[in-house]
Amino acid sequence: MELENIIKLLEEMGQEDIVSKLKKVSKEEQNDFVNQINELDKVCQGGIKDYIKRAKVLLANSAKKMNSFHDYKIEVPYDIPHIKVGDDEFYELEKLGFNELKNSVFVLVAGGLGERLGYDGIKISLQTELLTLRPYIQLYIESIKAYEDRVKKVEKVSSEWYIPFCIMTSGDTHDKTKAFLEKNSNFGMKKDQIILIKQNKLPAILDNDCHLALRKDKFLLLTKPHGHGDVHYLIYQSGLAQKWINEGKKYMIQFMDTN
Repeated sequence: MELENIIKLLEEMGQEDIVSKLKKVSKEEQNDFVNQINELDKVCQGGIKDYIKRAKVLLANSAKKMNSFHDYKIEVPYDIPHIKVGDDEFYELEKLGFNELKNSVFVLVAGGLGERLGYDGIKISLQTELLTLRPYIQLYIESIKAYEDRVKKVEKVSSEWYIPFCIMTSGDTHDKTKAFLEKNSNFGMKKDQIILIKQNKLPAILDNDCHLALRKDKFLLLTKPHGHGDVHYLIYQSGLAQKWINEGKKYMIQFMDTN
């Protein structure tokens, strides 16, 4: 889209304040803004206009305190047995899970920064405790490698066999995650074992009227990671889902950075 089309699109989305500012900035800034809008229009499902349309509905429902789950009834699952760590049933279930490790992959969702924690780095580099100062990503990798060692002792697998480990990053965390892993030699994991998939950043919304937020440092829209739900689409889009199926994988064990 050219500048004129961008202006028309913004007006249709109720972004008159941005249009007013857009007309006053330099030609170079206008070109950068147009390029950004065109890129965002590609990554927003249905385009940026549809993105805003969906957001308005969700925010309006939220303002009215409408609950999308209001037709559902919450019930306590009394029929699920309470299993204690260490009893016979616990070990039987653990054995069942262990037997499926060779058919599993691990997926870590790590697209956010530690801003709410007052931390300016990636959350997976946060220390888990004060004795060894071991970061979260090291704890996760060592746990997966321990599973591998156990499987290799009892299953007929190649010495080169490993459990795939996929990490979903974002524009905020991708380069830092890659650099942190490389600096620490992947904490002992094989290079091909760790797969990074990067989620897109989408326009940040300023208020309940769906006005788009602008960056403070330059005339561009402020963008943020879309959320954890992107992981399923990215695994499918990247071809990982089909690759894992072809490799005989059946289960995806998904967990979040430090949550």
